[in-house]
Amino acid sequence: MTSPAQIRAAGEADAAQISGLFRFSDLDAWTPENVQWLMREQRAVALIAEAGAEVAGAIIGSGIAGEAEIYALIVNPAFRKQGWGRRLLTVFTDICRDRDIEVIHLEVAVDNAAALALYRQGGFAESGRRPGYYQHDGKPVDALLMSRRLQS
Repeated sequence: MTSPAQIRAAGEADAAQISGLFRFSDLDAWTPENVQWLMREQRAVALIAEAGAEVAGAIIGSGIAGEAEIYALIVNPAFRKQGWGRRLLTVFTDICRDRDIEVIHLEVAVDNAAALALYRQGGFAESGRRPGYYQHDGKPVDALLMSRRLQS
């Protein structure tokens, strides 16, 4: 019997699976130890999306003093264009709202059209730029800083 699709809070036991998702992204890889370290922090927000026995994606970030930051949102390519990124972002936002977070920040490569579309649809707007922050195929790529104010 296949278990249903779900998004749940990730724990330290999920660190290796979340770390493994980084192979599907242009982000600097986080080791399982890096992910576990973050999850030990009281301010951490880490979610894992599961479709049956497979990991569809994850989002990790933290929030403190009214502000949160998304460090990574990664969807397994086998599950892209199925709404997993939007659902992870929505649940993360809801948790932030419950924690009285007023604004969420993130950064994304300017050449990541899918992520930019997701974040814009999720209510994020450009708040700055970091020139040459990322390296893609040996070339510098700017990071677009984005923020979203949450309504109570």
